Amino acid sequence: MSRPIMDRTGQQILMWGAERQVSALLAQTYVDSGAQVSVIKDSRGLHGDMPDEVLAIECEPSKPRDLRTLAADLDEDEHGIDVLVILHEEHRPGPLLDNSIEDWKEALQHNVHLPLQVVQAALSALKKARGNIAFLGNIGGLHAFDSKGPSAVARQSLHNLARYMTTEWFNDGIRVNTVAVSSIAEDSVVNDVYLPRAQCLHRQDHADLKPGYALPAEVVDVFDFITSDRARWLTGQLIKADGGMTMALDFDFFLRLTNYT
Repeated sequence: MSRPIMDRTGQQILMWGAERQVSALLAQTYVDSGAQVSVIKDSRGLHGDMPDEVLAIECEPSKPRDLRTLAADLDEDEHGIDVLVILHEEHRPGPLLDNSIEDWKEALQHNVHLPLQVVQAALSALKKARGNIAFLGNIGGLHAFDSKGPSAVARQSLHNLARYMTTEWFNDGIRVNTVAVSSIAEDSVVNDVYLPRAQCLHRQDHADLKPGYALPAEVVDVFDFITSDRARWLTGQLIKADGGMTMALDFDFFLRLTNYT
């Protein structure tokens, strides 16, 4: 369990991506720090460990009517939103031409268009509180990985979208940051073939760096910090929380490029 980094009593926090284990853990961290936490509950539902104290807001971001209702409801609160965290993502891997145009549309819809629309719905409330926005990004948007295709292109677009939000709403006091991970060892990917559970349990008890996947608690710690007042001087940043994986990738690419052995 992550330890809250600050007292958030009185803060209003909104999250999207509530079906994920990392979302449930981050929500619990916020609740433990005294915040009032709401999550957007879409067709993917809620993770089973989502805290009982969290308010679930029924909303399908792909439906304009739901977004209008969400915006109106959020705007009624005089305090506004202190933190908006978007953890929603959609994977569409595979070589570029092996994906259909519909696959590309889905990747951009879920990773760029819908996050923008959720931010738009919450913008008035964010301006009231001079709040901050945190996106979950992916280092796949920074490197031309083999067979990542539409997912990687969409994630790069999200990273740039966050930068534009930073400049456009800077004078409104809104901070915008992105945490780029490689992959998260959530329940959905931990198995004896791809990611052995024993290996994850070892990582929980040993603070060793390992390029590649991150434990949910490790990702939560980064989000807890960048959405706190202690990070008030950070905005427009892309934070690579990958255990050094991008450093290893850069060196590996250099070796392959130069045929160095």
